[in-house]
Amino acid sequence: MTTLTTWKPVQELSNLHREVNHLFDNLWGRRGMPHVAVRQHWAPPVDIVNADDRVEIRVEVPGLSEDDINVSITENVLTLKGEKKYESDENAGEYRRVERKYGKFQRSFTLPGNLQTDQTKAEFKNGVLTIAVPKTEQAQPKEIPITTE
Repeated sequence: MTTLTTWKPVQELSNLHREVNHLFDNLWGRRGMPHVAVRQHWAPPVDIVNADDRVEIRVEVPGLSEDDINVSITENVLTLKGEKKYESDENAGEYRRVERKYGKFQRSFTLPGNLQTDQTKAEFKNGVLTIAVPKTEQAQPKEIPITTE
């Protein structure tokens, strides 16, 4: 009897990553070499909401302040730039594992032409940057009343 299985490349990559980590743990032992912070590429997760009167971009950037992020719009392209710097605490002891990501990031989003980019507002609260770009009057949905004869 032959069975079909679904190929899951992301799962296989995750398994390979786990096996390589296991190999290095076994090679140097659990106490092995201390982890050193490595500049890693990372990009903060983003939610984009299409509301009736605006488009909202919500960016999750815990550990950063509004001074660490730059928001710009050029020719309907919204660009987010920033850097999450590695925090080293000399008195913390020897790191065994570092999972938080550090380094510079840049993300760009092409905005539709029906937005008033000159009216863009950005608000930073609890590690979430919310960028609101209002829609033009023509772009906002209008209710059409239905009449009966």
